Amino acid sequence: MNSVDGGGEAGQDGLATAGKAECVRAVDVLTVLREKVAFVSGGRDKHGGPILTFPARTNHDRIKQEDLSRLVTYLATIPSEEVRSRGFTVVVDMRGSKWDSVKPVLRTLQETFSSRIHSALLIKPDTFWQKHRTNLGSAKLSFETSLVSVEGLSRLVDPSQLTSDLGGSLDTRPHRG
Repeated sequence: MNSVDGGGEAGQDGLATAGKAECVRAVDVLTVLREKVAFVSGGRDKHGGPILTFPARTNHDRIKQEDLSRLVTYLATIPSEEVRSRGFTVVVDMRGSKWDSVKPVLRTLQETFSSRIHSALLIKPDTFWQKHRTNLGSAKLSFETSLVSVEGLSRLVDPSQLTSDLGGSLDTRPHRG
């Protein structure tokens, strides 16, 4: 069982908690899990670290910050400590979203477990017409952020480690034996 200590600060394993000595369980975030706001696919980045994915959606801004924080805290405990120690690569698919919708996600990542993030890869929105420089506040982030296309993502993360919606071939269906 994974437990995380602290009162809104990083616990022993670098993960923040939503409350005092609280362990976030799947049942605690079931509603947000069902909305498929984010997931850990089982894929690995080039450093062997886990990939945390925020799939394309149009309503990132409808998720309460507290719910997003609890979800990220829960998802970050799924990989083993050995894998977590290599640092997460976070993929935020902005296709179908507005620029402003990624800011709460990045803020949550910074506040929840920034010390465990290797890099955040932001997939460009479909309307990359918004080419004017958008300030994502990356100077305030303690992890590297990069803006990439879906095609460019496959140069940074092996396609065999990406789900099909990101141009990869990783099978995330449960295997029945």
